Amino acid sequence: MIKASFSMTVNRIRNGIERFWLFHICSILIAVQCVLANHDVVSRSEMVNMVRGIVWGALTGLFVQLLGEWRRWRSRKLYAGIVTLAVGVLGCWIWTAIGKDSPRYGLWIMLYCGTVVSLVALSVAVLYRYCDERMLFSQLALNAFATGTCTSILMVSQLLCILAFKELIFAGVGAIAMDFAMASYIITMSVGFLALLPDREQLADDSSEKASAFLFWLLLPASLLLLLILYLYLGKIIVKWSMPSGELNWFGSLALALYAFFWLALRDSQRKFFQSFVRWGWMLLLPVLAMQILGIVIRYLAYGLTTPRFAGMITLSFGIAALTLAALKRRPQGLFVFIAASGLFFTLTPINIIDVPVWNQERRLKAALERSGLVKDGIIEIKEDAKISRSDAKIIVGAWDYLVHDGRWNGCSIKRSDGLEYGMIKPTLWYRPSFTAELCKRVDEICHEKGESKMSLPKILCINDVNTYYGRKFRFANIEFCPPKGGTLPISGYSNLELIRPDGLDCRFDKGRWYVELPEWGERAKEKFDVTEYMERILQVSGCDRVITEHRKFNLNGADAVWELRPGLALAVGEMWAYTEVGKKLRYVSLKRSAILTKEGK
Repeated sequence: MIKASFSMTVNRIRNGIERFWLFHICSILIAVQCVLANHDVVSRSEMVNMVRGIVWGALTGLFVQLLGEWRRWRSRKLYAGIVTLAVGVLGCWIWTAIGKDSPRYGLWIMLYCGTVVSLVALSVAVLYRYCDERMLFSQLALNAFATGTCTSILMVSQLLCILAFKELIFAGVGAIAMDFAMASYIITMSVGFLALLPDREQLADDSSEKASAFLFWLLLPASLLLLLILYLYLGKIIVKWSMPSGELNWFGSLALALYAFFWLALRDSQRKFFQSFVRWGWMLLLPVLAMQILGIVIRYLAYGLTTPRFAGMITLSFGIAALTLAALKRRPQGLFVFIAASGLFFTLTPINIIDVPVWNQERRLKAALERSGLVKDGIIEIKEDAKISRSDAKIIVGAWDYLVHDGRWNGCSIKRSDGLEYGMIKPTLWYRPSFTAELCKRVDEICHEKGESKMSLPKILCINDVNTYYGRKFRFANIEFCPPKGGTLPISGYSNLELIRPDGLDCRFDKGRWYVELPEWGERAKEKFDVTEYMERILQVSGCDRVITEHRKFNLNGADAVWELRPGLALAVGEMWAYTEVGKKLRYVSLKRSAILTKEGK
């Protein structure tokens, strides 16, 4: 019995390797690329680009192979080979040509994700057309679980042997261990999973349904407990009549995914309990789904649309489609067709997950500027005395942050002979219509004239109470440099700007003096400077020289924000975050939104 079972498994794996040999060759090529990158033969970015092209070819060839099996094409392996080779080579060329610095790199990433999701979903939908529908998803789940477990055991056993060889015989095998781990995992996973895929002639057995039933009984208690907690949370929302900030969506989506799994795996089970649960279980999720949708609408009205939020809406629609099909007792292949169509529609059309959020944020920003009197006859005019409501200020700052390239505070160097320029548009948005470009251009021209920086756009400060960490109470103060009306930062003599990373610089109190250490940039090494004069003046004016007693926004002279470290070198500070334990003197300050200023030849 054991011998026959082992022989049948070996034959099935051999047939699977022959059936999907092109996909397995692609897996070997991916493993080779990972090994080459591990030994620095190719860079990691080159490896990633090549892998993306190979994945395109492999998944396209897999879809054509399954489509040919369904339609009974005689030369399906030839067609699959041609498509795999053509799409793989084209994909590798595209990803190598566009490069990470391409303005449309983000669009290609979006296209890649959409096509991968669509190809996988279409392959499953085609399998449903000619395999045993009753067992298919259960078998796919069982194959994934079994293959993943066996591959992990194989990889760990190999690493254990290599570790023993390294410790006991020869120590110079560190990189080889990673080679074995990557190659074995990639190749074994693809061979094992695809070799177990059902075909037209394969007879269905009940082993996969038994495995699904086991997983059902294993996950059912946690699923019901999670659903009970969600109902209690909904009751809390109703009693307090306030919507939380988004925690519900994650757990609600998880409960939805669990039911979708049970529906797909046990939809045609012969057991009455499973039939009843799948047939009516979707009704239990309707209140949770309604609250999820309400929460998304509230957050959309408050913060507008972003790419992650839009992607979350699309993913939630998959769950809604599954519940709808379950309620109508429809076949599940329609769900995978819907996923495949959505993956293409929301990445290949103008209604994609990058353009639609940008369009939405543009509209929100333009409307807020118009309400605040900052747009006249279609021309943006930033006025110093403009009265902006708190809600519009939040919209302006939020939309501006979304539309402007976040990496401008991430160590990028900007240089211009006649002054400074800020506010680069995100690279993925450079192809957008004129409003975004015109907005950034006008704000830069008005706020940064002749190399002088004016703090014109409102900044919404986060005011925190006393916080307790590890049993100790700490106070937090946010000091933002806000020059008085008409004031500017005295930086017009500098021509080079190096923006510091987002996490900022540390300014520490040591032996009675304040010191700041600048990171290395360009050919310069790390340098430490005494900034006691500037720090003491700022802390005295703000009232934080002894103990942080309150939270407020401080108006300082523009000169206080520019610290001359030595002739030709200065540090411009946009914001300071001060922390101290309650009752103790301040000894540490974090400098945010800072920039290193230098002069030509310095």
